Amino acid sequence: MRVAAGDTLEAIAARTGTTVAALQQANPQVRPAALQVGQLLRLPPPRGMVQVAAGDTLEAIATRTGTSVAALQQANPQARPEALQVGQWLRLPPGMAAAARPAAPAVVAPAASPGPDPAADPDAQAALLLSPGERRDRATLTLRERSGQLSWRRFGNTLVDWNGWQLHPGGVRITLVQPAVADVGARRSGATAIAVQCSSLRHTWRIDGDWERWSSPGAGSVAQRIVLQLCSNTLDGPAVAIPPPADSGI
Repeated sequence: MRVAAGDTLEAIAARTGTTVAALQQANPQVRPAALQVGQLLRLPPPRGMVQVAAGDTLEAIATRTGTSVAALQQANPQARPEALQVGQWLRLPPGMAAAARPAAPAVVAPAASPGPDPAADPDAQAALLLSPGERRDRATLTLRERSGQLSWRRFGNTLVDWNGWQLHPGGVRITLVQPAVADVGARRSGATAIAVQCSSLRHTWRIDGDWERWSSPGAGSVAQRIVLQLCSNTLDGPAVAIPPPADSGI
């Protein structure tokens, strides 16, 4: 689609029924603050659809989207499993999207002790599987937007649903995000959620329904600012929003 006069990514996302994060993921070269009238943007895939990639099989697509081969075949009776075409669109079974699965360490500032590794904590790992991935993120975001519950906090150009933090087993807290390419890179700009474990000061992003490996955020990074601000007074109870310092620029 082409950018119209006065358009912003937020306005385009609202008009086309998608999200800013999804638009940025589909257009990693686009600078939100420098949209040009007439500029051509690629729209994210239609909801409830999945596109066949090179080397895809129904089994691979079913695994990636958290469904089964039988359900995919039932939703797409015209599709021939032995003759899938790259770029072909398949309809997902009702209510299905990407499933969650846990991929790079850095270094965190207040590092007296790194604390326990959440990757070795069964409760922390299980928490990442409690939510059925990206489909819950998108549904939750829509519901919170409609009910006026969203409370975005800005870290650079990245938005974090600060009132949406949910505490899970293993001390894992999860909330929705809309990352910016300039802050986290093209791939992570497609993340829909972030998980933080305050006992270890580690985090992970959910991208296309898959969790990365737990890692310590890089010094001065947006992820580190999110982790430190969340964990500065949150250890044993539900996550509490922490007012940013006066000179933080957040």
